[in-house]
Amino acid sequence: MSSLRDLEQDVFQFLSNLAHVRKVAVEATVSSRGKKRIKATTFVDSESRDNRNRVYQTEMHLMERHRSVEFDFSCTTLKDDHERTLGTTTTS
Repeated sequence: MSSLRDLEQDVFQFLSNLAHVRKVAVEATVSSRGKKRIKATTFVDSESRDNRNRVYQTEMHLMERHRSVEFDFSCTTLKDDHERTLGTTTTS
């Protein structure tokens, strides 16, 4: 079983290596039930469908890779200090 820090780093690495990703924020916690939980926001430089699809595919890969973890993903644009959420993906 990986530590919270290892899990956080794994998610950060996968998301930050995508093209057009400008920033990634990842927070790993343990729920009151003792289950690991990841909240991750990926900031992309434009609202293109390709950007969102790349992030979404990576989120799906991470959920498969870490099946016992609860995820709360969001993808947001970060351009000219204007943010707009493009989509969210969650598991429980």
